[in-house]
Amino acid sequence: LPAAVLAAEPGRDAVAAVRHVRGLVTTGDGTAALAAAARLRRDNPGAPDAHMLVGDVLAAGGRWAEAAGAFAAAADIAFSESAALRLADAQRRAGAPQAASLTLGLFLAQNPRSIPALNANGALLLAAGRWDAAIALFEGLRRRIGDGDAAILNNLAWAWAGKGDPARAAAFARAAHAAGPANPALADTLGWLLFEGGDRRYGLALIEQAVAMAPADPGLRWHLAQAYAALGRAHEARVAAEAVAANRDFPLRADALALARAP
Repeated sequence: LPAAVLAAEPGRDAVAAVRHVRGLVTTGDGTAALAAAARLRRDNPGAPDAHMLVGDVLAAGGRWAEAAGAFAAAADIAFSESAALRLADAQRRAGAPQAASLTLGLFLAQNPRSIPALNANGALLLAAGRWDAAIALFEGLRRRIGDGDAAILNNLAWAWAGKGDPARAAAFARAAHAAGPANPALADTLGWLLFEGGDRRYGLALIEQAVAMAPADPGLRWHLAQAYAALGRAHEARVAAEAVAANRDFPLRADALALARAP
């Protein structure tokens, strides 16, 4: 986050103040991080970066509705790409997908060629099950920038899977994984699609690999829990589901709790 435009407390450098906040977040001291970020915002009420720093700290603590408020304040001052994307993501995670769609729509009306904003809007289309619209959006991006973007290929895999074309979905997932073999989300996508398509051995191996690379991601671990349950590995399924259910913001937490408590 740029800090040169911010004024720190007397005797303190703004860049060092932001680094201090980031360090507190990294070490898990969210309370101190929020207090320090709030002080910086108080001293710089007209600086969007100060509001975004507060939003980032709140987001790190899973306080998405409050983070959205901070990002909205930043966007009111300067409706930049970073402010719009942060705001839309926080709104989505706070359970307000329509507000997120409105934010992205407003930004794209002013910046129709923004690839990050188009990608974010495509993710909302996927979440809403609007497969044809998502395919059209991501195919448009693929025509613009080619086949080297693993995220776009991965999104196309999910869109085609949702539309009911598992062969095409798997082809896109393989291409995405080949473009980014060290990316846990790409390994998870390919693993899940293969597992559901009948290649359970290789599919499970990829899902386990994804979780090993990103153990804190509840979405990846939820796929692992479901895969273990499908294979009759009940104890491992419960353990994985318990880890998922520990995340109170996970949208399928109720399902994870049910699996964790299954006999």
